[in-house]
Amino acid sequence: MVRRVALVLLFCILATGGHDARRLSAADPPATVLKGATVVVGNGQVLTGATVVVRGGLIEAVGATVPTPAGALEVDLKGAFVYPGLIDALTDQGLQKPPADAKEPTDTDSAAMFAYVRAADMLAPGTKELASWRDAGVLAVNVAPKRGIFMGQSAVVNLTAEPSVVKPSVAMRMAFQGLGYRNRRKGQGEPGGIYPTRLIGVQAYIRQTLLDAHYYDDALKVYQAHPQGLEKPVPSRGLEALLPVARRTMPLLVPAEAQREVLRMLDIADETQVNCIIVGGYEAAELATELNQQKTPVVVSLNFPGLEADEHPEMEVALDILRFREHAPKAAGELARAGVRIAFASAGLENGRDFLANLRLAVKQGLPKDAALRAATLTAAEILGVDERLGSIQQGKMANLIVADGDLFADQTHIQSVYVGGARFDVGPAKIAAARPALNPATPPAPRPTVATTPREVLIKNATVMTVTRGTIKGGSVLVRDGKIAAVGTAATVSAGPGALVIDATGKWVTPGLIDEHAHYPTDSHNEATQQFTSMVRLRDNLNPTDVAMYRVLASGVTTINVYHGSVNPIGGQTAVIKARWGKDAHGLLFEGARPGLKMSAEEFPASRTNGAPTSFSGEEAVIRDILSRAQQYRQQEDAYTKQRAAGISPLLPLRRDLSMEPLVEVLKGERAVHVHSLSGPVDDERPMLMMMRLAEEFGFRIKTFEHAAPAFRVADELKRHGAGASLFSFLNSTQTPYNASMLMHKGVTVSINSDGEGLARDLNQQAGLLMRFGLTENEALALVTINPAKQLDIDKRVGSIEVGKDADLVIWTHYPLGIYAVADTVLIDGRVYFTREYDKAQRAWLEAERKRLTVSTARPTAQRDDHNVPALAGRPAMEVTHVR
Repeated sequence: MVRRVALVLLFCILATGGHDARRLSAADPPATVLKGATVVVGNGQVLTGATVVVRGGLIEAVGATVPTPAGALEVDLKGAFVYPGLIDALTDQGLQKPPADAKEPTDTDSAAMFAYVRAADMLAPGTKELASWRDAGVLAVNVAPKRGIFMGQSAVVNLTAEPSVVKPSVAMRMAFQGLGYRNRRKGQGEPGGIYPTRLIGVQAYIRQTLLDAHYYDDALKVYQAHPQGLEKPVPSRGLEALLPVARRTMPLLVPAEAQREVLRMLDIADETQVNCIIVGGYEAAELATELNQQKTPVVVSLNFPGLEADEHPEMEVALDILRFREHAPKAAGELARAGVRIAFASAGLENGRDFLANLRLAVKQGLPKDAALRAATLTAAEILGVDERLGSIQQGKMANLIVADGDLFADQTHIQSVYVGGARFDVGPAKIAAARPALNPATPPAPRPTVATTPREVLIKNATVMTVTRGTIKGGSVLVRDGKIAAVGTAATVSAGPGALVIDATGKWVTPGLIDEHAHYPTDSHNEATQQFTSMVRLRDNLNPTDVAMYRVLASGVTTINVYHGSVNPIGGQTAVIKARWGKDAHGLLFEGARPGLKMSAEEFPASRTNGAPTSFSGEEAVIRDILSRAQQYRQQEDAYTKQRAAGISPLLPLRRDLSMEPLVEVLKGERAVHVHSLSGPVDDERPMLMMMRLAEEFGFRIKTFEHAAPAFRVADELKRHGAGASLFSFLNSTQTPYNASMLMHKGVTVSINSDGEGLARDLNQQAGLLMRFGLTENEALALVTINPAKQLDIDKRVGSIEVGKDADLVIWTHYPLGIYAVADTVLIDGRVYFTREYDKAQRAWLEAERKRLTVSTARPTAQRDDHNVPALAGRPAMEVTHVR
């Protein structure tokens, strides 16, 4: 009998050509019809009194005149609103622990590399925790692993009773978190560990890995086209998992909140030719032009920063943190107005209630409701590549629907039920807790003081002008035009045209801007201490233009800074020469056209910090020689590959770019300067300096400067012969003799003094002046912080002295510049005024008022204090706002 029925059904199917097979199936599920609601489609359309037909988990039809199918279950939703289900564009909720993962021989970076891990393979069974997301209307999530640097592949998942995968491999999640320290030794400040540990190393690792993915892809293609005579690339599951990233079919999910973080990732994406999605993005609107040009979307984190659990009400919170707290909910509105595509992510929120509450808060802070809905639904689906199945209420899409009793973004609106893949889940008002408490009403900030716009011509007149290279002019004037020094002379011989800014500097002194030849500010990270050589790391990638240290040294007359890597490695990282252009972004700080540099060390034994080799001068020499020999071989490979390509030889495997070798090849070619850290003060040993000069000459290059170089006076003749300079601490920090600078200079060695950090940089002029007690003339002392460091950095044609044609980097001092009473009154860089004392006073008053305003506006209402477990002081009531000194 069963066989007879089956034959009849088969006959019917064949007779209809299979087209109506589903309609004729006895197992065809009944439809659910939602009638009479206001349907907010999600693509801008709003349908009043509309009908939505759901069958088999999909939307079968939607519209105002849709007929009700026979046998359908009707749901009367008159007066209700139906919205598309919200999408959480990044979370790690609902994942099991990653599977045990044995390290493969070809995976040398297992602690950082988990690109092959798929969230789709790690889904936990349905849990009560996921119910809170459904109750808040979050019906689909982009869930991603969170281990390592390349963390693994995210998956879009529908939050049905048992989560179901919509798309298994959506994006590659990435982190900028170092791998932590290992082998810590008691009493050591730099414990070393597994590469990379610091942000500067993480960035280099990411760049190299993405370039390796491109190389792996190219090598596979060449081998597949010409398998005879070529070796197959060594398999690597990590690089294989990154192939879609290299081919730009899978984007990177990258955390970046501050403007400089977003800019760094855009730089990496452009350099390595990959697509990325910014996650966080609180300051991304400042880079809207770049984001739109690169078609980079932003997934705004709804995990807004707020009071820390252990934050005492009398704790003085940093001003930038207070600003971040106030600004975060406004970020989505700013991005939307700038035309940047956005979505939203829970990014660590523990429940869906907070997701919806914070989304409503973003609307209150300026995000239009239609933009908010689209970002949380259709645009999110587009960014994640699932817009054919999710994101709007349209025929053929999955039936992820929210039924609410009003405007979804109104606090009083309750979600009544949701449909996930057509399955209904009742919610009810009782399941939605009160919305996230709003911040206290914010008083609009007062306009921030700014330095007045500098005209194209500036005349500084009636000053004592210390030119450094052309003598000192009393009653002198300096004319600046279009950022350059146009004239220098007496007041009678120098004049300005109409509209010029005229600064009467009577009784004041003018010098070139000071140059700090060796510093570690302004950075977020400057020392990757885990390897013998870290020539792949770049200080330019880690500049922090908001670092107050730069403002403080600018206020002390420093206009140019050479930013170094730390000194733990025999071969360190790439330096960055910058100008202290306060208010510019990281790109705007870079000294255009400055010769690139590289840090080395002649005495820092990694063993003292990382338990690794080398442990002696001879060992360090062997390590550096070995690394430079490898650079020579890499250079030969580059040259051979270039010749083969020029000759048209095929098939030709591409040359793997090695970011650690490329700067060393530039050193060998003389294109990159070498600066060698050589303190040796406590040891009283000049041997490291001699060793490094011999090594450099052996490999055909010259050392530009020895840094700190306490025993340099002992080898002054050798330094002169080699052509090396010395950048010293002043006698205040000298471990040998305060006559070091004068003895070297009188031997013909170019000498400068440096700060090594913000503290000493704030009185470089005074330190130079104090050395006049130990054999230096006034002009020689001033040269220590102006023309001499400019020569050591090969920028002396641009800065370092007051000469016609040079950059107008100038400082006007209140008193004799080399004396203890000197204060920088006005500082110009490229002819633009960046600092004045009047501006600084106004800025301080504004900052104090801003702190008070933000302290009130970012404080929770008193009734919410218990949520943070903040105790009252004994005998005193709990304070409502942060104490302001």
